[in-house]
Amino acid sequence: MQKRFTPENRGLKWAGRLEGIELAMGIHSRHALQPGSLTTKRLSTGVGRGRCSTWVWALAYLFFAFWSYRHCLFTGALPASRPANGVVTLFNVWTIWWNADRVSCCFQNYWDAPIFWPEKGAFAFSEPQPLTAAVAPVVWMFDPVAAYHVYFVGSLVLNGVVARRLIHRWTQDHWIAGYAGALVVWLPLILQQPELIQYAPLWPVLWQWDVVLRMLDRPIWTQALELGFAWALTFATSIQLGLFAALILVLIVPWFFMSKKGEGVGVWMGGIGLGTLLILAVGLPMSRILSPHAVVRPPEVVTSLSARVGEWLTPPPHGLDFYLGACHGIGGRCLNPGWLVSFLAVGITAAAICRRLQESPLRRMVLFLAAIAVVSVIGSLGPKIRVGQVSIWDLLARVIPPFAAVRSPYRFAYLAQLTILLLSALGLMGVRTYFQKILPGVRKGVLSGGIFGVLGLVCLLEVLPGAPFLVVPPDYSRPPGWARYLAGRAPANTVVLVLDFPVPGQLIEYEPTVRVMLWQPVHRCWLVNGYSGVFPAGWWRLAEMWRKKPYSEEVCQFLKENEVRFLLRPPTFPAPPRHLPHGLTATRLFVDKTGWEVWKVE
Repeated sequence: MQKRFTPENRGLKWAGRLEGIELAMGIHSRHALQPGSLTTKRLSTGVGRGRCSTWVWALAYLFFAFWSYRHCLFTGALPASRPANGVVTLFNVWTIWWNADRVSCCFQNYWDAPIFWPEKGAFAFSEPQPLTAAVAPVVWMFDPVAAYHVYFVGSLVLNGVVARRLIHRWTQDHWIAGYAGALVVWLPLILQQPELIQYAPLWPVLWQWDVVLRMLDRPIWTQALELGFAWALTFATSIQLGLFAALILVLIVPWFFMSKKGEGVGVWMGGIGLGTLLILAVGLPMSRILSPHAVVRPPEVVTSLSARVGEWLTPPPHGLDFYLGACHGIGGRCLNPGWLVSFLAVGITAAAICRRLQESPLRRMVLFLAAIAVVSVIGSLGPKIRVGQVSIWDLLARVIPPFAAVRSPYRFAYLAQLTILLLSALGLMGVRTYFQKILPGVRKGVLSGGIFGVLGLVCLLEVLPGAPFLVVPPDYSRPPGWARYLAGRAPANTVVLVLDFPVPGQLIEYEPTVRVMLWQPVHRCWLVNGYSGVFPAGWWRLAEMWRKKPYSEEVCQFLKENEVRFLLRPPTFPAPPRHLPHGLTATRLFVDKTGWEVWKVE
């Protein structure tokens, strides 16, 4: 019989009735916490005696991260989800370099990235990702490609470590918590789209959820500082990820505070206020730079980049069902993190909802994560969710202007998959406890542990990391001839125009431009060309003029007014005539072995 603690010994290290956390699936975790017991000593029972230290789990997560990234580590290539998206991968390498370069200059002229000359604030047209400044030492010691590897692998490991801490805090079960961390390291969508490195660090979001759950349990004002910093770090990884996470917290958390009769609302609002102040350092300059450009995504683009219900019913390839002969749709987004994982998540959620219990931290966490999953799945559908004739997404974009610039609502799925994986770990704990109760004999702990191990391994391997497409990065030890020539002959901050103007919508066509950007650490020149998430209107007009009639009077007027001194010509673009309009003269100075030419305009 379980020993009940009386009110007289509530001052002991563990208090409260353990029966309050039984769930319909048979959960009777001896490790769960009662309200206000976060600072007490951890229980040492059953599974807890087999615990591993945080460092052991971190090393295990490092192994999982390396294994999922092995194709890049053994080849020296960079990952992408499909060949065209190698452009996005290379552009993120450039972003890492620019952040590291600005760290060395104390962030002077941070927003005036050397692309889209003469446009000011060009860095605001894409995700700035200031958190990548953390790998600046790797850039300085090696190169931006090595920093990309470190940042991606490090993000996966931190995701696992913080997920483990979150689950362990509320279950006090080392194995369940460690297993949850392993699931999160292999979050399917991150490994399906490894070129979107801004969505790889999900640990600031997990930190937010951890702080909010502690506020709901026992609010103290130091948690406001934690929430503020976690809020700011989420925006530092990705502006859009920060918007998604902020919307979810604002929609969901107040409902949970209502059950606490408003206790802790002040701490929560203080954390949001502090986080908002911290993100203004990034948000205000971006808003000021982008406001004249009126960045609004076309409705048809937003709709096409929204999830479909069928995509949530399709697990990604390279999973167990694939090897068992299940068919997968070609070309769609496979957003289901695995059927068995999803079943466990739904089961633990149903148990928490159907069982009429006294309020407990573990049950609250299950309902909190389930609410996030539901809102995230709905958000991923974008404009497809309507109430009558009104699109919820369009209404949201009008109320919160930054959402009008969001192009891909389906990326809410990162948060949905994250919560489903965490819930599945809790569901597995419920299954294990259920078997502990129904199995006969003195060795039922061993039997239930074996069932837990087999079922957990199947869940972990249900969606294996697949082999990504690979893109060859620049070798900074061997710059191309034209880059070395400009580095030796062109003064710093000289303006260079690349004679390459891709057709809009053809992502792969921007690869030569992005590769020229990647050599800016060598030649240190400003580029009229560039690539980003949003293109300034001036660049579109210039590109249209060049495609319509190269070296026309309008084009040469631009060269003269903006002091463009060099033309970088790929072999596929027509060579300029000797004499240009407006009295300009073009002279070929250099040709490298790949056929790229450097021309001087004067």
